[in-house]
Amino acid sequence: MFPVLWKIFVFLRIDTCLDNRGVWDYDSQKCRHDCLKWHKDFGCIKLTEEETQTIQNCLTSGNCITDEMYRQICLRNQKAYNLATHVCKFDFIENECHKLVGDWIYPDACLIQSDAKDYKGWL
Repeated sequence: MFPVLWKIFVFLRIDTCLDNRGVWDYDSQKCRHDCLKWHKDFGCIKLTEEETQTIQNCLTSGNCITDEMYRQICLRNQKAYNLATHVCKFDFIENECHKLVGDWIYPDACLIQSDAKDYKGWL
């Protein structure tokens, strides 16, 4: 009986979290408001305090995330951003640097990786 009650308790915590515009962190088993998204494969897509506040005020003020803010969040979290579709590739990994098809902006990690390859021949 206890495991069933525990599952119900956790489900209610997750539901309350989502109702309050939070993101459930399954690793820490807690509600987070500093993440745009959380996934088991890549964890938390971190937000600044200003971005967190913007999202929290979105429904009441109508001041929601702009495409530019979304792009900044994506790139700051070392993910690739598609300029044509305005989509962030949250499951992006460094091995995909400069290999995606389409009009992508790559995170700083890709620039560092490219620079390292260029400098390798100079040593």
